[in-house]
Amino acid sequence: MNLAVVTMVRNEAERWLPSALDAWSQFADEIIALDDGSTDGTADLLRKHGAQTHQNALGTAWGAEVGPRRALFDFAVQSGCEWLLWLDADMVPAQDPRDLMFASLDGLSFPLYDLWSLTPLAYREDQLWSAHRGARLWAIRNPGERRWRWQERGIHCGHLPLNLELSHLAVAPLSHALLHYAYATPELRAQKLQQYVSKQDQLTERELQHALSIGDAQPNTLPLQESVRWPLKLA
Repeated sequence: MNLAVVTMVRNEAERWLPSALDAWSQFADEIIALDDGSTDGTADLLRKHGAQTHQNALGTAWGAEVGPRRALFDFAVQSGCEWLLWLDADMVPAQDPRDLMFASLDGLSFPLYDLWSLTPLAYREDQLWSAHRGARLWAIRNPGERRWRWQERGIHCGHLPLNLELSHLAVAPLSHALLHYAYATPELRAQKLQQYVSKQDQLTERELQHALSIGDAQPNTLPLQESVRWPLKLA
C-alpha cells in the first residue's frame, strides 16, 4: 500500500508548511501539491521535500476554487498512488493514518479538531465548531480517471467530486483525528476572518455566521486529550 498526501498551498513557507512537510514525510510515500501562485519560498520548500508540485494556471484559487480543486484531484488520481489523503498546509493527523487503511476499504472519514491554542493545545467546542463530533471524508482509494462532476462554487466547493461513489467506508477514531492549526493563534484567526469577510457574498448565511464567529472574544475551548505524534510548529 502506498499513500499520497494531496494539498493546495499558497505562501505557506513561513507558517505551518515546513513542520507539516516534515510530519507528512513520516507516513506518506508521495506529496502532491498545487501551488496557487506562491511568492515566498513555498515552491523551493516543496522541491526540497521531493513533492510532486504543479502550478495553478487558472488564477488565484480563493474565490474561484473549483477549477484548481478539480485540477488537483486529477493530478492526484494520475499519480497512481493507491491511497490519497487530502490535507491543508496547516493540518496533520494525530497518529499514523496508515493504521486504518485496510484492504477492504475504499474511503476513510476523519473527525477534525479546530485548534484554538498552542499552549496548552486546545480546540474550540460549540454549536458552530464541532467537526470533532462527526467525520468528513478526507482519504480515498484511488478511483482512477473518469468524467468527474463538481460543485460549482468559488469557496467551499469541496476537495472531492460530487459523483465519487464509495461502497466500503470507515470512520477514524478520535485518537487518529485530524488536527487543524489554521486558528491556533490570535494573529492567524484575524487573517482568516479577513479572508472570509472579503468573499462574504459567496457564503451561505450559516457559512457567514461560522466565519464571523472566528472573531468571538471568549469562545469555549477544551484541552486536547488525544496523544499527538507530530505536533506542528510555526516557522
